Amino acid sequence: MRAFPNCTFILNGGMRSLDHCRGVAYGSHISFDSEGRGRVDEATSGDDINKIPYDKLPPGSHLEPEPLPPANLKGVMVGRLARDRPSVLWDVDRYFYGEEKNPCRNRREVMEKYMQFIDRVYPRRCCDNDENLSLGIGRDKPVKHVRDSCDLCSDFRSCAFMSGCKPCLAEDGDNAGPAETLGSRRAKRHKNHANGTKVVSRIIDKTLQPVHGILYGKRGNKPFLRESSRLSRDLKVRNCGAAFILWSAMKKAPSEVWDEPFEYSESCLTDYFPTK
Repeated sequence: MRAFPNCTFILNGGMRSLDHCRGVAYGSHISFDSEGRGRVDEATSGDDINKIPYDKLPPGSHLEPEPLPPANLKGVMVGRLARDRPSVLWDVDRYFYGEEKNPCRNRREVMEKYMQFIDRVYPRRCCDNDENLSLGIGRDKPVKHVRDSCDLCSDFRSCAFMSGCKPCLAEDGDNAGPAETLGSRRAKRHKNHANGTKVVSRIIDKTLQPVHGILYGKRGNKPFLRESSRLSRDLKVRNCGAAFILWSAMKKAPSEVWDEPFEYSESCLTDYFPTK
C-alpha cells in the first residue's frame, strides 16, 4: 500500500477474527501458534515496519498486519468470516468501534432479530389472496394479508418476539400484489411445478445463507442445516416465509446452544482459516 500513496485501500483477504481485523486496521501485530490460534500483540515501533512494498508481496501476505497502518487504509473486508462464522461479529460494535455494548448477547437474540427483519422485507405469502409470485428482486409491492396466520405458522406468529412485527400491508383500497408478475420463463416454470407456492426458491436461499454458519463449531450445527435445507424445499412450508423456516429449524439444535452467552473477543482463540 505504501507503493500507492494516492489510492484508498480496503483489504480483501481472509480475516480470521475480529482480533485480526483490528490488528490490520489499527496497526498491531498478530501472532499465531502452531495450531493456528491467533493472538494480538502490542504494536511495535515504526522502525520495524517491513520495507517491502505491498505490490511486491505474494498473494495473502497482507494477512499479517503492519506495526503501523498506512494512511490510505480505509477498512478491511470480512466477507468470508461473515459467511463462515457470523457469530464472531457479535462483538464488532464494542470491540472494533468502541461502543458501550453490543445489541445481542447470544445466538437466540441474533436469530430473533434476523427473523423479524426478513419477515418485514420478505413477507409471508400464506395469508393473502394474490396469486402473483414474490420474486425477491426489491421491486415487490406490499402484500395485503387477509388473516394473521395459517395453520402451519400459527405457533410461530404467536411468539413474543414476533408480536411487534407487523406485516407490510397495502394501502386501503389497493389490491396490488407484487409489482413483477409472471413475465420471465423462470417464473412461468415455477408456476407450472410449484402447485400454489408463491415464494420462489431464490428468496429462501438468499435469506437463509447469512445464518448458515451461526452454529459453527457448536453442537446441533448439522441438524440445524439439514432441517433448514429440507424445509426450504418443502412447497407446503415455503409460503409461510423464510423466518418460519428458520424458527422451525432452530428446534433441531439444543436450546442451551442458542442461549449460551457469546465470548468477548479478548478471550477468544481461533482455529479458523477462511475457505475459498
